[in-house]
Amino acid sequence: MSSKVSLKTNPLLAILAVLSLLGCGSATESHLATSHLAKIKERGKITMLCVPHQESAFVKTNLERGPMKRIGIAEDFQGVDIDILKAFADHLGLELEVRPAVADDGLPSYGELIPALLRGEGDIIASSVTITAERDEQIDFSIPYFTVYPAVVVHRDSSIQSIEDLAGKKASALPGSSQEHHLRAAGIEEDNIVFYDFQLENFTAILEGEVDFSVQDSHPAERIVREYDELKIIGPISDVRDHYGLGVPNGSDLVGALDLFLEDLKESGELERILARYELSLSD
Repeated sequence: MSSKVSLKTNPLLAILAVLSLLGCGSATESHLATSHLAKIKERGKITMLCVPHQESAFVKTNLERGPMKRIGIAEDFQGVDIDILKAFADHLGLELEVRPAVADDGLPSYGELIPALLRGEGDIIASSVTITAERDEQIDFSIPYFTVYPAVVVHRDSSIQSIEDLAGKKASALPGSSQEHHLRAAGIEEDNIVFYDFQLENFTAILEGEVDFSVQDSHPAERIVREYDELKIIGPISDVRDHYGLGVPNGSDLVGALDLFLEDLKESGELERILARYELSLSD
C-alpha cells in the first residue's frame, strides 16, 4: 500500500485546495503561495501532456489546423481529454497549453508521459491514461472519469476463439500502456509481444499476419472493428476493468481542484455531453 498523502484521503489538504480556488486568505496563505496550483495561476496557463493519435477519441491532432504541434493550444487538437482540460482551464481563468510527449525518435509515446511530467515539462497528464498501482506510486491521479476493458482483437478467420487459445500466440500492444501489463499478467511470454507506437499499426499488424492478436482499450477497438470487417473482438483478456484518470506530480494540490471539477462535470451532465461529441458514453 502506498504511503503517499493524497487530497482524496486528507480532508485538510482538500479544504486548502478549495480555499485556493476561491482566493480566500488565511493563515495558510504562505503555503498556498508556493503550491502547484498557485504557481500555475501565476503563470496564467496550465500545460497538458498527451499522446495524440488519429484513432483516439480522447486526444488527436486537429488536421484542419495542420500537422501535430510540438507545443500548441486546445484548438490544435481534438478529443474528450482536450475538451475536459479546456473546460478546466477556463474554469480557473487560465490558458491551456498542449504539449505532446515524444520519444527520442520524435514520435508521441505513452512511455514518455510520466517521465515528461516528472521532468516538469507539463502540469498534468490527460491522454486516456489508465490508473494502475505502478503509476500511482509515481504520480497522483484524479478520480476516474471513464472506464474501459482490455479487448482482445483477432482476425475474423483466426483460430483464436477464446482467451484460452492465446498461449503461444504472438501479440501486440502500445509500448508503455496498460495493455502491455495485461498481456504479461495473462502469461504471454516476452518474446511473443510486439510493440507498435500507434493503435492503427496494431490492427494493421493483425490484418497483415504479423501478429495473431492485439490487446487494446475497448473504445478504440470497438470503433476499428466497426470499420474493418476482417477484425473482431473475442472478449476481454481479463475481468479487470481499467479506469482513466488525470495525472499530476506527487503531492500536487492540483488534484483536489481536478476532483471537484470532475465531480461537477458528472453531476451537471456535461461529461456525458462531452463524451457524446465523440460517440462515447459513461456506459461504454
